[in-house]
Amino acid sequence: MRSLLALILSSPLLAAMAGPVAKIESFSQAADRTVSLTYSLSGDAIVTLSLEMKNELGEWTALDDSVIQYAYGDVNREVAATSGDAVRTIAWLPESARFDVTSASIRPVLTVWPKDDPPNYMVVDLALHSDSRVCYYATTNALPGGLLDNLDYRTVKLVLRKIPAKGVTWQMGSTANESGRNVGVGTGIDAEILHDVSFDSNYYMAVFETTQSQWFMIKGASGLGGSFTPPDSRLLLPLNAVSYCDVREGGNNAPNTAYEYPSAPHPDSFLGILRSRTGLQGFDLPSDAEWEYACRAGNGENLWGNGAQYSYSTKKFDPLVPGRYQFNQPDSSAMTPAPVGSYAPNDWGIYDMHGNVFEWCVDWYKHDLSGSNGEINTADGTSGTYKSVSAKHRNRRGGAYNLPVAWLRSACRTPEPGNSRGVQNGFRVKYGAAIAK
Repeated sequence: MRSLLALILSSPLLAAMAGPVAKIESFSQAADRTVSLTYSLSGDAIVTLSLEMKNELGEWTALDDSVIQYAYGDVNREVAATSGDAVRTIAWLPESARFDVTSASIRPVLTVWPKDDPPNYMVVDLALHSDSRVCYYATTNALPGGLLDNLDYRTVKLVLRKIPAKGVTWQMGSTANESGRNVGVGTGIDAEILHDVSFDSNYYMAVFETTQSQWFMIKGASGLGGSFTPPDSRLLLPLNAVSYCDVREGGNNAPNTAYEYPSAPHPDSFLGILRSRTGLQGFDLPSDAEWEYACRAGNGENLWGNGAQYSYSTKKFDPLVPGRYQFNQPDSSAMTPAPVGSYAPNDWGIYDMHGNVFEWCVDWYKHDLSGSNGEINTADGTSGTYKSVSAKHRNRRGGAYNLPVAWLRSACRTPEPGNSRGVQNGFRVKYGAAIAK
């Protein structure tokens, strides 16, 4: 057994030295190649592990997190502080027989994350009973099996990405010269007025749109037809033909003021069951501002969320363009949603925010948001003249598989009655809030 090799403190600790501190006590590899690490912890925290290797120049460089994807024990979760001689343990079995941690050229790196500033990725098990309900990872490479290769993350678990919003002021809406702006709203209505929004907290956004499998894990066949037995080809498809009321208000698909934001969701709704099963009360639909900020991923006007220029004329299928829309699919004459994750992600690693299915926001729709500073609109949702219909509408975002690219722009806002089960309608969940209540 080798004694203490290293205690590496990364940015979360350097920013808060008064927070919890980990001390590596031992690091060894057994005859069967199982690697074990023990450590003590001065306060409750989330602990993640990575490895570094010394190169030929004597410099320590990070190894890819995939080398320890299957680490288990007191890692990638909230860990209680130790006292006295107590220690916490991490172990894993390297896939490569050549991986030898007894070499002086490898050292472990423990990162201690304060509970109020967790790692970038949060994974929630949707099973009725779970021994590991919530896990945290610094990168997607650390996810056991890999984000796209392990189908669990699109079927029986939720993966959420932390959105770096704390202390950020940004511009919501679009400039007058953005091609396609205000598509789908009434004549003369400007629903994309450019305005500043200030956020005071980070929040998490689901990496994928909610799939049919994930809905089935929470709600069973309800809302999916009377005899939902999905073939494999449907497991990864986004749930569509779902209303705002189905997701948040439950009951008979009619708006119920007792369960409208800021009240908690109906206990029998998707969000209500998700909250009660996981014990995580921060789950909800994203706000209008939270959705747009996450979609942009730091990119501005006339750009996709991955920084590429919008293209309005191409009719050639290109999976690297981050959106399933009218022409960007192999057969544009038979338009359908695509399995989530089929197209390129945005710069924050979030998939399908452009196209595939529309995504419900928690806000009532309102044309002019320029005075709201990103606050959730809790008014009555009367949109005035919208396609010559005066009615109460919620807000949808992101466009859909059968619409032109203008509907997929980050700033595009589309009113829709909250009880609409149109085939274009889907959703994704978020956790936490960018603006404190």
